[in-house]
Amino acid sequence: MPSYQQYVINSRRAEAQSALMQFAQAMERHYAKKYSYKGLAVSDGDTGVPADIFPSRAPLEGATKYYNLTISAATENTYTLGAVPIAGTAQAGNGALTITSSSDTCWYKDQDSIPDDKSGCIRWKG
Repeated sequence: MPSYQQYVINSRRAEAQSALMQFAQAMERHYAKKYSYKGLAVSDGDTGVPADIFPSRAPLEGATKYYNLTISAATENTYTLGAVPIAGTAQAGNGALTITSSSDTCWYKDQDSIPDDKSGCIRWKG
């Protein structure tokens, strides 16, 4: 049973990685029109929950969500997107994920927040 549970946890993390890649594509589509990544969070903010550009939780399909999707940082020409496990779900404690405008990816195993210094980054392929 434990190996099946680990499989499920890993597959949910893979779904969050896929959602982040799709989120990054949405950011790129917006940039192609407006030449900026700024102002795409709620209330025209540069960080936080995405506004109308993309859903705010993953997986994208299904009723049960395991990750909050956020814009961690945005400037005119760069961004960092994050997927943070939702507290109280089976993914809690499995680590946050990030992807940047330069396709730099990280999984912060056992850290349910995104550190400022990228300490503990484990690369995943996007």
